[in-house]
Amino acid sequence: MGNVDETTYATTPDWKISLTPLGIQQAQKAGAELKTLLLQQQQRSPHKQQQQQQQQQQQSVGVKDEHPQHETQPPLVLAYCSPYHRTLQTWKEIQRQLHNTTNNNNNHNHHHRKNDTQTKKEEDDDDEKKPRSWIQVIGMRQEPRLAEQQFGNFQNPAKVLASKEERHAFGRFFYRFPNGESGLDVYSRVTSFLGSLNRDMVLLQKNSRLSAAHNNNNNNNNNVNIVCVTHGLTMRLFLMRYFQLSVSEFEETTNPPNGQVVVMQREYCPATNHYFYRLQEESKKVLNLKGDISTEIPVFWRNNKKNNNNNNNNKMADDLLEPTNPNDFDFP
Repeated sequence: MGNVDETTYATTPDWKISLTPLGIQQAQKAGAELKTLLLQQQQRSPHKQQQQQQQQQQQSVGVKDEHPQHETQPPLVLAYCSPYHRTLQTWKEIQRQLHNTTNNNNNHNHHHRKNDTQTKKEEDDDDEKKPRSWIQVIGMRQEPRLAEQQFGNFQNPAKVLASKEERHAFGRFFYRFPNGESGLDVYSRVTSFLGSLNRDMVLLQKNSRLSAAHNNNNNNNNNVNIVCVTHGLTMRLFLMRYFQLSVSEFEETTNPPNGQVVVMQREYCPATNHYFYRLQEESKKVLNLKGDISTEIPVFWRNNKKNNNNNNNNKMADDLLEPTNPNDFDFP
């Protein structure tokens, strides 16, 4: 609503502003896009391929897999959402799309209407054979550290416009709005959020291992996807912090369109036997980011190579800094 009529900020707190009908449509589109992405990613994930190889090996020697979790486990989502009313509305629409299923409760009801001679085991076996087209949300937490940059309280549109023009000349990262935040302030709180996210993932991994041991299966959190529903500038500063971009690189970025899905893709490096994250090409385009944005190598090594391209010093840096697991330097 504030994007349509900026005078709204003068009478309504920023955090209480609602989505417009167009905003709701954009949220629905984002949810459908996210669902497609997660289902496609599940099929080509290294963990999925490893399970399929194990199943083929077991079948080749006549061993039956009694826990075919790769057949029935949907992609898992752990969500963190800004507590602003419009982001909570956005998450609600996204969740509806993720839960929009062609093979869920409706199918179970259909099975139970079949002839009574069909046994429960036959129903379960039939369900296992059907492809899953739904996403399981294992949790959502409202996260204040993902809130929009604070521009002040009730905002005078003329003063805010003047401040934004001044910010353009001063620099987005260090400019502080009167009675509000600077980009550096937002950077600091998303840094704190990354620490909490790291602890959440460690705890999730621990609980997953305990569950797998208890149920005698191979479930783990390799199938968990993190979804953050936030705001344009907050998201850009989150990426700046995670990928350790410079202030000048941040200043070149632009806000993506409303409802844009920005993807950090988890990839595997066979040479060093570790996973890392890379910002997808489409996401880089909408953010106006250049080059390889990833945690494949430590940031100080990456910057050294960038600054000393075609220079003999680059060879010296390669000799001094052997390939290192980026997970030692970045949050998972």
